[in-house]
Amino acid sequence: MKNILGTSLGISQGLLTTLNKLFPDTMPTRQITIEELRFLQGQRSVIKKLSELSEDDFNNEE
Repeated sequence: MKNILGTSLGISQGLLTTLNKLFPDTMPTRQITIEELRFLQGQRSVIKKLSELSEDDFNNEE
């Protein structure tokens, strides 16, 4: 699969590790509103997409 931009996105593993630490993929431990839950889901979907793009970028370099 070709990168959308045609160049390396430069998403580092360090960035992904930091984002995963800041915004872990866990269920909330306290009562939250549906809006807060949707916001957390959005954060995780961004991190998941960045991880996918990073993997694609790495695989295209080989």
